[in-house]
Amino acid sequence: MKIKSLTFYFILILLSTNSVILGQNISITTQNDSLSQEYLLPIGAHVITKDFLIGKTHYEKDSTFVLIDKEHTVLNPIYGRIQKLTYDAYLKMYADALKDSIKLTVTSASRNYWVQKHIWDVKWNKYKDIGKNRVLHILKYSSMPGISRHHWGTDMDFNGTSSSYWSSSNGKRTYNWLKNNAHKYGFFQPYTLKSNSNRTGFNEEKWHWSYAPLSDIYTKAYFDIIKINDAKNDIKGFSGDQFAPELNIINLYVLGITNF
Repeated sequence: MKIKSLTFYFILILLSTNSVILGQNISITTQNDSLSQEYLLPIGAHVITKDFLIGKTHYEKDSTFVLIDKEHTVLNPIYGRIQKLTYDAYLKMYADALKDSIKLTVTSASRNYWVQKHIWDVKWNKYKDIGKNRVLHILKYSSMPGISRHHWGTDMDFNGTSSSYWSSSNGKRTYNWLKNNAHKYGFFQPYTLKSNSNRTGFNEEKWHWSYAPLSDIYTKAYFDIIKINDAKNDIKGFSGDQFAPELNIINLYVLGITNF
């Protein structure tokens, strides 16, 4: 996994206890191993903990998250929070897109473990009649709780997930603008068309864009920290969680992205 560095604040992680202190040595408990690893985060970013990486966060109580203004989203305020650094970059992109008559409305932002669990469980019950393949069917577009990039406050969906919109003339114009310009503001599309690459995991999502200066680092940390303990110890607590290890869920889905 190639992780790019910009102008980042220093965080040293030594995996052995459960505390996190910005800019100082921090430790996280592991099952069998300890690992020294440096991560460089921008000042103001959410610090790295295991609970944060798997979405066990209450965004409304977190000072690194802000409420998306109603001008920019259709979301209920309960679900309309994002990391401030992500939002600041989005606001610049939003303003410039408007100059080209493109409106980027946020239709999904941060979702913690428990919100993702509700989404997963609804689909698990909905597709109960398709047998053992229902896990893979749900994973076409929906994440297991604990592996979603939406947990981190770095990823947003724009203008809905309707295939009819993204195949319309307006949808095509919006997508072309994002492909040509989003990188200028630090955003990239993590789930591109799989047939054009060796990417694995979720299907193409033209609506899903990620703020790389934060999400690249969290992806690297996820691989280092969560994989140490194996998926069965951390990706659990929901219907069908027993399939996470055998599906190689971290390598094929968490890491199954297009690089920035």
